[in-house]
Amino acid sequence: MNGAAEVSSGALALAVIAIAQVMFLAALVAFVVVQRRRNRAQQVMVAGLTQTARDALRDWVAGGASVGPLVQALRGLPRHDALEFACDSAGAMLPPESRDELASALRHDAWMLAFIAQADAR
Repeated sequence: MNGAAEVSSGALALAVIAIAQVMFLAALVAFVVVQRRRNRAQQVMVAGLTQTARDALRDWVAGGASVGPLVQALRGLPRHDALEFACDSAGAMLPPESRDELASALRHDAWMLAFIAQADAR
């Protein structure tokens, strides 16, 4: 009888461990699915905001609009995306006097001040 009780408690322990592992795996799969959906939603949002910034840049450079809508569009982007857009897209397309105007407009924005402070800290 003692041997049967040991087998029974050993089987019970293995069953509990197996159930815990299955639950952990299910939670992990759920986390991955939710994270992928969040990442995709973030990518779609950033793509839309980047297009808004491109349109504002085009209107400013070609149409004679003010730099304000471009600055506002950059404020809506995540900091690193805004910096990348300002440096790559806007910087490559703009003549020096327009770069100076954009730099002046962005100089006191919170996201730009954070990058300047980070650069100064290094």
